Amino acid sequence: MTTALNARFHACLLALLDGFLSSREQDPTYELLTPQEAIALEIIGSRQPLAMSALAKATGMRSNTMTGVVERLVRRGIVQREYRPTDRRVVLVRLTNLGLGLYEQHQRFVRAYAARLLRGLKQKEKLRILELLERITATARS
Repeated sequence: MTTALNARFHACLLALLDGFLSSREQDPTYELLTPQEAIALEIIGSRQPLAMSALAKATGMRSNTMTGVVERLVRRGIVQREYRPTDRRVVLVRLTNLGLGLYEQHQRFVRAYAARLLRGLKQKEKLRILELLERITATARS
């Protein structure tokens, strides 16, 4: 039974991811950002300033891959690098004004996508799903 439930959960996660990625063409940042860059933008925007090592870990990308992603974003003026004042070995990244604008556009798209997913549910059902997802994400973070 547990294996079957895990398989169903996995299928749902994949369907959510597939639906999100296939709807990305409606995201105003779609033409400007690769999926990797959009993920980096999302994480930097929600946690900035952020150490490069923490960004790589949060995205699940290798450090050298993340360095390339950030380098492209820096060249286009979307993020900037700075050193941690107390430890100049630590490189931090933060969004520029252009990056903040793109982050806000992307956030509007993500919120609209989430609203579309929940559209057919009753308020009580939405609250129950939210409660369960918060428990799942708490487990994922620990």
